[in-house]
Amino acid sequence: QAEDGIRDHCVTGVQTCALPIFLPWMAVVVVVRELVVTAVRAEMERIGHDFSAGFSGKFKMVLQCAAIGFELAVRAWPDANLGGIGVWQAAVFCSWAAVATTFYSGVEYLFTAGRMLAAAKR
Repeated sequence: QAEDGIRDHCVTGVQTCALPIFLPWMAVVVVVRELVVTAVRAEMERIGHDFSAGFSGKFKMVLQCAAIGFELAVRAWPDANLGGIGVWQAAVFCSWAAVATTFYSGVEYLFTAGRMLAAAKR
C-alpha cells in the first residue's frame, strides 16, 4: 500500500512540475514536500502512529489534478472559457493554489508529527 502512495505522489508530482506554468522554485516545493511527507509518514507509521493524510494533503492533490486538467484543456482548447474565465486563467490559478497548499500541508504535517512525538515522550 505504501508503494501505491509513493507511486501516486511521484506521478502527480512529476506531471504537475512538468506544466509550463510552473516555475522552477514551484517544482522544488512540490518535490521536496512529497519526499519529506512520505519519509515522515513512513517513520511515524513504523513507530506505531496513525499518520493518515489530512484534509490539506487531499485538497493539495485535488488542486494538482485540476492544474493538470486545465493545462491539458489549454492545449486542446486555448480559447475556451468557463463562466467567463479562460482555461489559461484557471490553469494558472490552480497551479499557484496547488503550490501554496502544497507548502501549507507540508508544514502542517511536520508540526503534526512533532506534536505526536512530543506527546509520546510524556
